[in-house]
Amino acid sequence: MKVMIMRHGEAEAIALSDGERPLTAEGVNEVTQVAELVAEEYNVSKVMASPLLRAQQTASLMAAGLNVAGVETLDELAPDHKPESVFKVLADVEADVLLLVSHMPLVDQLAGWLLDGTRKSPIAFPTATVAVLHAEHLAPGVAELERVFLAPS
Repeated sequence: MKVMIMRHGEAEAIALSDGERPLTAEGVNEVTQVAELVAEEYNVSKVMASPLLRAQQTASLMAAGLNVAGVETLDELAPDHKPESVFKVLADVEADVLLLVSHMPLVDQLAGWLLDGTRKSPIAFPTATVAVLHAEHLAPGVAELERVFLAPS
C-alpha cells in the first residue's frame, strides 16, 4: 500500500474561525500543480481529508486532478488528533494508493509515526507538499519514503 500524506495548500490568514480559512489563489495554484505532478506517476484510489475548509478544498482539487470520484471526510485528520487515532480508523480502508490531506503538525506526526515510530518526520512539509510512503501495513516504523512532491515555485 502507498500512503500519500499531504499538507493543505496555502490558506488565508484570517477567517471567522480556523476551520473556515479558505485557500488563497496561490494555494489553489500550488495544489493544482502538485496534482498534475502526482497524476503523472500515481493512480490514487482514495482521497480522505480533514473536515477543515482548506483541507477539503485541497482534497477536492487533488481528487479532480487525479480523476478520483469524491473525497471522504475523516475527522481524525483534523490538526488536533494523534497519528495512532488516524491509523486505527484507517485499518479497514481498502486502497492501493491512499491520499490523506491534513495539517501541521499532524502531517509531520503521521509521516514520522509510519517512517520510524516517532512523531517527528525527517520531511519538511511546506504547503501543498505530498510525501509518498510505501508500507505493507499501517504500523509504527514500517514505511519507506518513496517520493516527495513540492509545489513548483
